[in-house]
Amino acid sequence: MNFEPLASHYPKLSALGEHCEDLIRDRHYRESVQGLRQFAEGVLKTVFRVQDDDEGLGALMRRDDFAIVVPRKVAGSFSLLQRYGNKASHFQVNDLLSALPYERHYEIRTKEDAELCLRHGHEIARWLLSNRDPSAAYPDFRPLETVRTDKKGEKRKIVFDAHQEEAIGLQRGRHLVLAPPGCGKTEILTERVRRALEAGVALTDMLCLTFTNRAARGMQ
Repeated sequence: MNFEPLASHYPKLSALGEHCEDLIRDRHYRESVQGLRQFAEGVLKTVFRVQDDDEGLGALMRRDDFAIVVPRKVAGSFSLLQRYGNKASHFQVNDLLSALPYERHYEIRTKEDAELCLRHGHEIARWLLSNRDPSAAYPDFRPLETVRTDKKGEKRKIVFDAHQEEAIGLQRGRHLVLAPPGCGKTEILTERVRRALEAGVALTDMLCLTFTNRAARGMQ
C-alpha cells in the first residue's frame, strides 16, 4: 500500500515493502523490522549501484557520498532502520565466565516499533522515487488496516508460521508457550478458541485467563 508507487520503477523494492506491511498485519513485528532494514539497504544499493551482497546498510551509510546524496531527514530514517533492524536480529552471545552460549532476547518486538519503522520506510521510498523522477508525487503515509485483504479487497486470514501452527493444533495434554511480547501468543490462544468452536466445543467448557484488561480486549 505505502510502497505501491515504487512498483513501476523498482518492483522488487515495492514487493519487499508490501511484504513488510503484511508481516505487521500478521503480527510478525520483529520480522517486519528486519525486512524494512533490508528495504533500506536495497534502496542504497540501488542508488549507489552496488552489487556486492557483503556490503551491508552500515557500510553503505559510511560512504563518503552518502551525506552528499541523501538529505539529512532521510538519512535519519536510514539510521533509525539500521538501529532498529540490528536490535531485532537474532544472535547468540558467549558468557565469558561459564563459556556457555546463551541466547539474547530480541529488543524490538512491538507493534509500535514496527509501525514507526514502516513510516520511516515510507519516507525513504518517497525520496527514492523523487530521486528518480523529481516531478513524481508520492502519496502521504497511510496507516495499515487492521484486516489484511487480497488484491480483490477480500479479507485474508492471519498467516501463522510452523511453530505457531503446531501450538494451535495441539489437542491433548498441557502445553506451555514461551515467547517475547508481540510474537503472537494471544493470537495463538484466540485461534485455538476459534477452531475449538468450529469443532463443536462449547464456550462453557473453556476458560481463558490473562493478566491485563488490554489483553482481554484483544482476545475478544
